[in-house]
Amino acid sequence: MKLYMNKNCPHCESIDIEKLKVTIIYTDSDSYDGLMPPSVPLVQFNNGLQLIGGETINTIFDEIRNQK
Repeated sequence: MKLYMNKNCPHCESIDIEKLKVTIIYTDSDSYDGLMPPSVPLVQFNNGLQLIGGETINTIFDEIRNQK
């Protein structure tokens, strides 16, 4: 999974990635040269599915942790 965030984003800071294998990508970093997501935070799963919104992402991450 890839999690697209900005460094000073209160919605991004609220995401709990504990116990999950997530690659964090800061889109406001000088080294980021990819496409800009329509909104952050955005999680992209390995199959290409994308979800936007801190509450939605945290809910999905909670469900993933509950299945482990």
